[in-house]
Amino acid sequence: MHLGIPKTFKNVISKVQIIHVFLWASTSTIIFSSLLFIGQRLVTLKQVMETIVSSIKGAAPVALILVLAFAFSDAVYAIHLGLFISRAVGSWMPAFLLPTVTILVSSVISFASGTSYGTMGIMFPIILPVAHHINPGDSNLLLGTIAAITSGAIFGDHCSPFSDTTIISSLVSRIPNTKHTKTQLTYAITANVIGILAGLLPVGLGLYPVWLALIIGVVYLIATVLIIGKRVGTYKYGENREIVQDENSLLYRMYLCVRRKHNR
Repeated sequence: MHLGIPKTFKNVISKVQIIHVFLWASTSTIIFSSLLFIGQRLVTLKQVMETIVSSIKGAAPVALILVLAFAFSDAVYAIHLGLFISRAVGSWMPAFLLPTVTILVSSVISFASGTSYGTMGIMFPIILPVAHHINPGDSNLLLGTIAAITSGAIFGDHCSPFSDTTIISSLVSRIPNTKHTKTQLTYAITANVIGILAGLLPVGLGLYPVWLALIIGVVYLIATVLIIGKRVGTYKYGENREIVQDENSLLYRMYLCVRRKHNR
């Protein structure tokens, strides 16, 4: 027990410094993966160091977007933009409609910027005062608005062509970034639409509770897959002829090494 706070699992997780988790996780991943590939003689130490340096350079735009987003968030707090918007919007917007509008705006911002953290940094200081002004003390509206912000932020991070996760996924999968974006848009838009129709709007209107919305949402998703979904064809190893081949990339050299071992 520290300062009267019991050391329960929930309390320990709530006090985690996420930046330290990211730092140790990424550092240990780089070290162990480098040792693994060097030990198998797939790459050299020089190639690993060159890849690390080039990856840091590639992450610079993402870091810049985050810095600008957090700077914008501080500016929003300083000029009390959230209070101004809450007074301007709160007089006419119905409470049940706020989470739906929030998830749509958050989705557009995250898709355009490609960052979920940046989107949350922009949306939280603006929208939460609006939710409090529309219906003070309504915890359901506040929680629904928070869920709408985070869901919309993840939407863009999942399918935006500018997102670091989209770019890395397309590189690892060896497919063009635009094609990966198109495939992810289908899933992300479907989830967003079902979340609005089965969750945000009816729960906001008080038609049924949250737990029932979750069940209905799952039913909608299964029905969508059964009605609209199509079976994916079977492919043999190495049949993809549209692999983006960058002979200077470490991933491509590793791909060739693995393929040569597979063909032996």
